[in-house]
Amino acid sequence: MTTSKIAFIGLTRWSAALGRELAGRSAARRVLFADDPDSARGGVKSGAFSAAEWNLIAAVDGAQAVIVSGPVNRQVEWIRAIAGELAAETAVVALTPVFGQLAELRLPEGRGLALAHPLIDPGRPTDPEPEVDWSAVDLFANGAWLLACAPRNDAALALAADLARAVKAAPYFMDPAEHDLAAAGADGAPQLLAVALLAAAGRPGWAELRRAADLNFATATRASETAVPADWLANRAALAEALGAVSSELERLRAALLAEDEAALTAALAEVRDRRAAWLRSRAAGDWEPTAHTQTGLPTLGESLGRLLLGGLGRKR
Repeated sequence: MTTSKIAFIGLTRWSAALGRELAGRSAARRVLFADDPDSARGGVKSGAFSAAEWNLIAAVDGAQAVIVSGPVNRQVEWIRAIAGELAAETAVVALTPVFGQLAELRLPEGRGLALAHPLIDPGRPTDPEPEVDWSAVDLFANGAWLLACAPRNDAALALAADLARAVKAAPYFMDPAEHDLAAAGADGAPQLLAVALLAAAGRPGWAELRRAADLNFATATRASETAVPADWLANRAALAEALGAVSSELERLRAALLAEDEAALTAALAEVRDRRAAWLRSRAAGDWEPTAHTQTGLPTLGESLGRLLLGGLGRKR
């Protein structure tokens, strides 16, 4: 029997973790194409991938599934380049924090594109490294994958949903536009705020601030390590709106500080602490509000294809 093949285009912590999760669980060959040959060789040496391929078209040749990961603009370039080379019924899954530009792409008839935004469990005891970490295990466990597909293609959507389940994450469907509005506030805005905080800290007095900074400062600025400016630009309208909302809240807090209004500051802090605690509880319980973020109606790979690609982990339960 011919061995199935999953092509990985682009090397990020998401694609590295997914390759590692599938290693030993799937009979499929996991072939990696990456811009940096040394990193690709490291991926093969780690066991996350079966082989590395230096030619993009050769990497997807004969693949039943293609996983794309990297800056949004690069993903668009890669998908356009491989679109005409994909075998019939190939499913493509793009791991991405921004859906808009990718949702506009169209593949030849019979091929499908699904979008997946992996969300790491905020309750993890240790924060995952922002860079590729070959020793990381269960990066996606107890997290969620937000999925979209435009136009709808059940094969691609089923692959994305089953990949999520295979790595112990819960799949949820979202409209691409709704996703990008939410992701701007949850992902892009924290990154830009971290950049702004570090930039402000770079003004005169940095030497003193550096001595006083501790875990709070490190935590508040960590989001800058996962930031990709190309992804900001890909979601610029929604991100600008999110920053406007944050700026309004900062101005409100600034006014309360200048007015020495302790009651207003105390009330603001109590409200957001309660909101954060409720969010963490709901995420830990997998309790998503009954909106479009639903698992209902998500297709599942057929048993034979699930075994072929995911070693049986894609089977409907």
